[in-house]
Amino acid sequence: VWDIPSFHFVNSYDVPYIKIPSACITDNKLLTEIYNHTKKPIMISTGMSTIEQVKQSVFYLGQK
Repeated sequence: VWDIPSFHFVNSYDVPYIKIPSACITDNKLLTEIYNHTKKPIMISTGMSTIEQVKQSVFYLGQK
């Protein structure tokens, strides 16, 4: 998912997990929305992200 509306669209279907592209792992509003509104596994792509960016996204999503 690339944004909050696309997350809600995808989450309304019976998908096995939610995938976050590397370009979005610093979008804390998106990560918080996903954290608060799904019980599905969450997969993040890290691409060219720094280790600090990856740790921050895991922090936002690891609150479950």
